[in-house]
Amino acid sequence: MDWRLTSPGLAYNRDEGAAVYFHPASGDTHLVSSLAASLLALLASGVHTEEELECCLGGAEDFGPESPDRARIIDDTLQQLYAIHLIEPV
Repeated sequence: MDWRLTSPGLAYNRDEGAAVYFHPASGDTHLVSSLAASLLALLASGVHTEEELECCLGGAEDFGPESPDRARIIDDTLQQLYAIHLIEPV
């Protein structure tokens, strides 16, 4: 599935395991995981498939590059971002 941001946002990430993300279109501020912040940053550059996002993440954040749960963790995080209207399928 392809994903994109619903609208551009602003992230404040101090590399402490979480980031603050402000979504100007809704006025909402969210505390998101470092993985979610990385996904949002990648999607800020345009539309990406889940496979592209997984490839771009390398060995980042919540799992190593060979983690058997890698695809599930990314999918779960994308679904969480979708549930709070920060991203949408294309």
